[in-house]
Parts: sequence; C-alpha cells; structure tokens
Amino acid sequence: MRSIENITASYMNKKKEYSTMGINVVACRKINNHAISMMVSSAMPLNKENVSAFVYASTDYALSPYHESYTDINKNNNQFYASVIGYRLPYRMRIDNNSKMVKLTASTYLDSNIDEVWEKTEVDGKAVFFRKNDLPIENIADTLMTGSVNPDKEDVPFISATKGDVVEAFFLSSKGTPRTIIGRVADVVEDKVVISTKDKTYTVMSSSVYNNLSAEEAMNYLKLAYSRGHSPEYEHLIEEMFNGVRNG
Repeated sequence: MRSIENITASYMNKKKEYSTMGINVVACRKINNHAISMMVSSAMPLNKENVSAFVYASTDYALSPYHESYTDINKNNNQFYASVIGYRLPYRMRIDNNSKMVKLTASTYLDSNIDEVWEKTEVDGKAVFFRKNDLPIENIADTLMTGSVNPDKEDVPFISATKGDVVEAFFLSSKGTPRTIIGRVADVVEDKVVISTKDKTYTVMSSSVYNNLSAEEAMNYLKLAYSRGHSPEYEHLIEEMFNGVRNG
C-alpha cells in the first residue's frame, strides 16, 4: 500500500502539472447549486483529458468534470475552445474506529489535521463521513472568472436549444448522481428548457444543455427510445419526418 506521503506528493505533482497546461476560462454559467458550465480556451488543441484535468486543478478539486458533457467548439481567432460541466458531490469516506476527530455537534466533526468539517451518517450500519462543502457555486464561478482570459472580448456562445430540438443535457438526480438526459425540447421559457424523454419530462436550466443532436442523431435516438425495434411502421414514420432535413 502506498504511504500517505507518496500519495500526497503525487497529488501535488499532478496539480502543478495541470495548472501549467495553458488553458484559460472564458466564461461560466450556473446550472444549479452544485454545477456550472465552463467555456475554456487554449492556443493549443484541446481534448477531454486535458480539459477534465483543468477542471480539477482550477477549482482546487472542489468540482469534478462531467466527462460526457465535453464539447469541442470551432476554433476562432487562433484559439481552440471547448465547454465542459463541472459538478460537485459530497466526498465520502469511511472512518475507522481509531481515527480521531473533534466532535462539534451530534453529527458534525472537525478533522483538525486538514481543517475540514465532516458530517457523520450511517450506510448499511457503518459510520460514513461526508465532507461539507458550503462554498456557494457562484463563488467558485467568480473565482474562475477572476483569472479568466477572453481573447475575443466577448463570450463564445454556449449551446442553445429551441423548441423541437433533440438535445443532450446534464441532470443531477435526487441523490446527487450526475447523468445525461436525451429528449426533445418541448418548450423554452426564459432561461429554462423543458425536455421530454421517453420516460418523463424534465425542466432544466438552458446552461444544462451541452449537445444539440443532428437530424441523423435525433432520428436514431427517437427510433431507439420509442420503438426499440418492435415497430417498423413507427420507425418508418420517424424516417419520413426527418426526410429532407438530415443534411440541413
């Protein structure tokens, strides 16, 4: 088993490496109290791996990248652009009986070694501690923007959605688990988008939408979601509906 010193050294080296990748924040948009959509730029080509690493480093590991949301954006003014969603989950860890933490309340403990507050609960009869993260998501976004670079002097546009589009969007479940929802936009009301999927309807912030599917992708999604190969007639109707717009 690696020692804590080796783990810490590895963490710090990676953090230093990630902080020198030449990636900069261009814009941030709040999704909810636990996630933001980030637009980044670089003079060098971007990819999912280096942008994901940048999310960790630039937020001091307060946010995790939602890898499925990574989207390349057209190069402009000799800069490469991409967007990604950063989200946070409470960090969970088991504490063995020999660990010493200072009890603050009936369920809140302080780890004085790293000066962090943890909340104690039980999962399957075992003590589990969740790290509290009370820093508002707006503060994280503001901090990112403080050191931002915007070479075009204006925001590169985020993905937008209009009624009738088939889109992919970011969604956090009631348990805080990130997931992708795919569906047709039923309505757009100010900064919110109503998305109808094969199971239910979701209302999300427009900043949650990270991919507007092409006609071909949308057609294939609808055939899979609503037919599942059991209704050739329905699949034919979908193909007719998209006829003439696949290349539009």
